[in-house]
Amino acid sequence: MKKRSIYPDQSQELLQLFEEAGNSKRVLCVPIDYAKRDHVVMFCDGNGELLRKPFTVRNSPVGVTYLTDHVTRWCGHHRIETNHVFF
Repeated sequence: MKKRSIYPDQSQELLQLFEEAGNSKRVLCVPIDYAKRDHVVMFCDGNGELLRKPFTVRNSPVGVTYLTDHVTRWCGHHRIETNHVFF
């Protein structure tokens, strides 16, 4: 039987990001559950393991600043390059 990927339409940009990082632990995934007022966000590594419990972010310019500040600080503390983050 011919092997086929269960992910036939993988994002080439994400594949490149993981390749550049060299290690999935050096990738930060920021899943966001979008809502009208407050979004729920968490941080995971490239393997999908939870790194930070879910937290809320306001749907406003202040919320965007809050989230980007948290991502930047997290990357600094864990030695993850900011170009190895995806949302």
